[in-house]
Amino acid sequence: MEVKYPPTTLGQVNLTKDIKLKISTDGPTGELHDFIIAKEINLANNVINGDLAIIQDHLQQTKSLLSQRLIAQRNTKMTRIRTLSRGIAADLKVLYRPEFEEMTAWGFTIINTSEVDFPITFEDWGILVGNIAEMYDTFEPGGAPIEGYLIKQDITMPEILELYHQALINDTEAKDAILASQIATETRDSLKEVMNIDNHFIIEKLLVIHKGQERNLGDYKIVTTNMPQTPKLQTSSIIRGGKKTLQGIKIPGTLTSNVNWDMIVHDGKLITGKSRTLKAKGTLPMIQFNSEITIENPNMDDDGEVTVEVWK
Repeated sequence: MEVKYPPTTLGQVNLTKDIKLKISTDGPTGELHDFIIAKEINLANNVINGDLAIIQDHLQQTKSLLSQRLIAQRNTKMTRIRTLSRGIAADLKVLYRPEFEEMTAWGFTIINTSEVDFPITFEDWGILVGNIAEMYDTFEPGGAPIEGYLIKQDITMPEILELYHQALINDTEAKDAILASQIATETRDSLKEVMNIDNHFIIEKLLVIHKGQERNLGDYKIVTTNMPQTPKLQTSSIIRGGKKTLQGIKIPGTLTSNVNWDMIVHDGKLITGKSRTLKAKGTLPMIQFNSEITIENPNMDDDGEVTVEVWK
């Protein structure tokens, strides 16, 4: 027989309130009365902190959704910028063939003598756009070799710069929202930490008291099951240039990258905790990590993907 502990903050707080109500109703003769005193468990304080944790949980979700919207807006603008940059590169390749190294004056990186190595990160794309604009300004008005391409695309160089500027605003605001979400996460977890520890003490005591009759824990609204909990492989995608938080990670376990570039993995304490590099097509042992992790995908062209065992 196993106990199914609520996975959400709201569920954990509601269980705390149910346990408190049952213990209060039973009074001094209740089976847990002396245990609560001996363990110095303050259920009233746990409920207060739990309600505060719910507020932080809502804030975390709100800021997380905001960051996702801002990242999507940034990515829409960057899709246009990347398309334009690739088109400019194609025009310049025709102009400079076979001296493709001349394109480096525009900020492009040439590999294998003729192949353009385009940026991956948002910041590097910004550097490329700035270099293109700087080279563009060295020509007389209307005299740049990419002028014809820009006219066909119905866009000007200043408009491209403004498009990146707006994408940069989205990126900055998204990072602010992510930081606020992370702070709310840590505040929430700190507020409910003692509550969850106390709840597990209570559950362990009840399992001893009601050994063989575990369904009696239902009097406290504690859910039990005959089915043992088993971890399952879960594949998750991480939006290009974005982050994603995964919960219920099996510890110990293994996190596997399914993509051909490096990503960053932060443990549960996103502000103060450790971070690791998840190498392309590599694995990370989930031993020193928290059961909640956040994966950061720096690639601005493609979504990331990982596989990890989670508790279902």
